[in-house]
Amino acid sequence: MKIERLNITNFRNLSSLCIEPSPNFNVIFGNNGTGKTSLLEAISYIGLGRSFRQSRYQSLIKESEQFFAINALIRNDESSYADEVGLCRFKERNKPLQMKINQQISNRISDIVRKLSVQVIHPQCFELILGGPENRRSFIDWGLFYSETGKRPAFKR
Repeated sequence: MKIERLNITNFRNLSSLCIEPSPNFNVIFGNNGTGKTSLLEAISYIGLGRSFRQSRYQSLIKESEQFFAINALIRNDESSYADEVGLCRFKERNKPLQMKINQQISNRISDIVRKLSVQVIHPQCFELILGGPENRRSFIDWGLFYSETGKRPAFKR
């Protein structure tokens, strides 16, 4: 699975960003506070349906804005077909997460999550080694979710 195009709006310190990453290798660099981690967190959000840094989505919305949106064109490695995937979160709690796949509204986060394989390694990953077995099991389960696609019904259970 490869991101061919990524659009991010009002996510953390990113007002508007559109990138077309290389299909092979990408290097992200810049000064402190320029949005490198925000970019990685946005990719993680569209791949996992949540942030790897923050549980409250309201804090992910750029200050003084009412929503954030992430859209990606994702190509499956085994196909010439690409999926347009997008999600939008609003600051107002009564507005639900809006998700679309190929212009069709989706109500299940799992529909979006299965489009992009993401495994995040961050400073808290030491919990994989020092923490309990549930941390390691969860890490392995996500890897299996993407690699053993025929077993997704068992994963849901």
